[in-house]
Order: sequence, then C-alpha cells, then structure tokens
Amino acid sequence: MPIGPPKMIITDQDPTMSKAITEILPNTLHRFCMWHILSKFSEKLDAVKWKEHYQHFHSYIWNSASREEFDVQWAEVIESSGLNTNEWLKALYDIRSKWIPAYVNDTFSTGMSSSQRAESCHAFFKSYVSKKNTLTDFVVRFSRALKRQRHQELCLDHKDINEQPVMKTMFGVEKSLAELFTHTMFYKVQEELFQSMAYMATFEHESGNLKLYNVQRVEGSQNSARKVIEDKPLNCMTCSYRKFESYGIICRHIFSAFRKLLLHQPLPDIYVLRRWTKVAKSLTVGGVDGQDNCDRKVILNHNTFRRQASNILEAALINKDIYNLTFESFESLQCKINSMTLNDGGQLSTPSLSLSKLIYNEPEKVGRSSFMTYAVQFF
Repeated sequence: MPIGPPKMIITDQDPTMSKAITEILPNTLHRFCMWHILSKFSEKLDAVKWKEHYQHFHSYIWNSASREEFDVQWAEVIESSGLNTNEWLKALYDIRSKWIPAYVNDTFSTGMSSSQRAESCHAFFKSYVSKKNTLTDFVVRFSRALKRQRHQELCLDHKDINEQPVMKTMFGVEKSLAELFTHTMFYKVQEELFQSMAYMATFEHESGNLKLYNVQRVEGSQNSARKVIEDKPLNCMTCSYRKFESYGIICRHIFSAFRKLLLHQPLPDIYVLRRWTKVAKSLTVGGVDGQDNCDRKVILNHNTFRRQASNILEAALINKDIYNLTFESFESLQCKINSMTLNDGGQLSTPSLSLSKLIYNEPEKVGRSSFMTYAVQFF
C-alpha cells in the first residue's frame, strides 16, 4: 500500500480548509476544484462578457502548453475583454498555481481535477440511505449498497479476464496494451494511440543525450504544439502536456513521437503503472508518486493463469462431475502448495474451501461471481 501523506488533495476554496491542509500536510499539493471555479465564471462576469469570452478562458485554462504560455494568454484575454478591474479574476490569477493544469500537472492525481468523484460517491450511497432511516435500517441499506458496488466490480473483473477488447489499429503495441490493462484503462490508452495518428512529430534539435520533438495536430485544431523530449540513455520520453505524470497513461503526443518500430513492439515497462493493470489488486501497489511501474512477466503470467482458471470454473459451475473433479484438484493443489511453503520456511496459508463446498449443497447462499472470484485466487 502507498505510504506517507497524499501527493494531492482537491477541495473547494474554503480558507479554513486551506489553512489546515497547509499546517498539517505541508508536503501535499492542495489543489482547488476545477469544476467549482469554472462554474463561477457565469456568476462573476456579466452576461455579455461571459458569452463573448468564456470559451477563450476555458481554452487557455485547459490547453496551455506551459506556465509561461498560460500567463501570456490570460493577460491577452483579460486585456481584450476589458476585465482588468475584475477583482475576482485578479484573485483567481494570483492562486493559479493551485488550479491551472499547466501548474499542477507535474503531480500525480490519476487525472482528477475536481472533487466531483467524492460527490458522485455520496450520490450513489444517497440512493440507498436517507436521514429518515433508523440506525438498523441504515446498516442494512449501507451493506446492500456495498454489496451492489462490489458485485459491479466483480463483473468488471470477470469481463477483463474473459473478454477481448475491440482493436482500432494494426499496431503491435495495442495488443500488448490489451493484455496488460483493464478494459476501462485500455480504452483510454487506446484512444490516445488512435488519436496520435492525427499528429505529426517534427525533430527540432539534439543536445547531448536528449532529443527534442515538436508535436502538433496535422489539421483541424488551433491548439499549441507540444514539446516531447526523448532521453536516450533511459529510453523514455516526456511531454510538456504531462499526461503521464498527472494521469499515469501515455499521451498521444508521445505515441506520435515514437519511431515506427516502437509501435509494433510491446509498450516499454516504464509507461505501465501497476494500478491500471488487470492484476493490480493481486500485487502490492507501491510508489507514493504513482510511478509504480510493473513487472510485465508477472502480469502476463498472472493473466494466463487466471484465464485458464476461469475456463475451468465456468465448466465446473454447470456440471457436477466437473465440479467434483475441480474441487478435488484444488484440494490436492493446496496441499502441495502448503507443503512447499513449509519446506521453504514460510508461513502456512490455507484459504478456506467452505465457500466452494457450498456451491452445490447450498447454491442459493453463494453467488456465481463470488465463487468465481474466490476460486480464481488459487491461480
């Protein structure tokens, strides 16, 4: 598990909260919720100026390639809109290091920029409980909500193991991504790979072990060019967009700067975080900065075992003879594992098979997903 204080906390602009976080967590970046800030533009600007200039503010906030570029563009829109005397905008600019992406994207945040995730979680539980519930009702309803949430997660785990995502390109790197990442994260990275084909990387210059590329969309966008730096000794690239640093997934600009050969090879391990892989829950997540790069061999072996186990269990759940054979094999395998563990001086660890024994004796007490997930842990 990650250790130490969080790298980032996102809240609204409550001054008391800001003071407390600064005192108690001095090494944690306190970031202001982007959603709360952007939603106030319509309140703090008069209707005409908001309609004419909000899109410029929005574009410069999200798309500035660097801090310097944001500062220049902000000054330009303030001047052109005649909002020089707006005190709220002045105050907002003074705290830009706490909310503008160009200032905060060098800190890992899994891509979050607002506190809406927490609020959506609150909304989920509010659909099950209310202030009118008695304490007993609350416990029952809250437990029901947790079971629902866990069931959805089990369904996603089952899908990751047994279903193959749809490919969009012929690049070999896409296949390796599908083997490593959960479906949810794969489709996010796949979109970056797909979009990279609309970008062109132009070599600018080389200095020592570093090579600089200028990456820009070929057509249809006025966004600024991104700078991609290749570090030859480390065999990695970094982008001024800093999506990997903030979100943990490789961006389209780096994909665009990849040589053709790299697009037909597995994605380098340095760009793969364990937390986004199919086996994240089975491995210890380390690295408080989010840079918990994975061991590709461990993940691929784990995926192979889980897929094989899943096929066996699918058959066991619909045929009692196959179930008995599977159960006996599990018991025999567990005894051998325990013997090997003791011989190596390790601690004896014997998962209870009581859940498996219930599957035919009391099937109404055991859900399909529960049995599948429990039994797969043998692999």
